[in-house]
Amino acid sequence: MKQSDILKIKKDLPNFPDKVVEIWLLPFCNKFGWPPGGTDNWESVLMYKPKQWWQNVDWNKKNLKFSDLKLSKNYDDCTDNMARNFLSKEDRITVDEVKRIKSVKNFLTKNLRVPEPIIVIETERGYDIADGNHRIAGVKSFLRDGLVKDVDIDVWVAVSTSRSDLFKNHDFAW
Repeated sequence: MKQSDILKIKKDLPNFPDKVVEIWLLPFCNKFGWPPGGTDNWESVLMYKPKQWWQNVDWNKKNLKFSDLKLSKNYDDCTDNMARNFLSKEDRITVDEVKRIKSVKNFLTKNLRVPEPIIVIETERGYDIADGNHRIAGVKSFLRDGLVKDVDIDVWVAVSTSRSDLFKNHDFAW
C-alpha cells in the first residue's frame, strides 16, 4: 500500500475512512491512476456518483450477522447468481471469480467471519454493494454448504448527509 496514493485520494475525499480507501479505492487507483476521469472504469467503480456526492456522505462501520445484512434486490440477485454459478461450476464464472470465492470460503471455514469489510451505500431499497460482491457470494456459497447458519460481517456504510439527495440519480463528474 502506497501512503502517497492514499493521501491523493484523501485529498479529494477527506471524509473517507482510511480502511475504505485501502480496501476499495486503492486497488483501482493502482490500476487506473488518480483522480478519476478520462476513459477508465472509474464511473462504475464509483457507482456513477460524482465527487460532490461522495464528499457528502457519512461513513458508519457496522458489525452484523450476515442474516441481518439487507441488500437491495439487484445486489442480492447478483451475488446469488455468482454463488449459484460457483456451486454449479457454470462456465459463466471466471477462473478469477472461482479463486476469489474459494478464498472467502476457506477464510470463513477457519474464522466464521468475512475476511475484509464490505463497502455499501444505504438506499431506500437496501444496501447497494460498492465493494464486496465476491465476499458476499462466498458467504452465500458457504452458508449453502449447511455447516453453519450465520457468520459475522463488517460493513462500511456510506450514508448521504442530505436525505433528499440519497435517491437522486447524478451525472458522473469528477
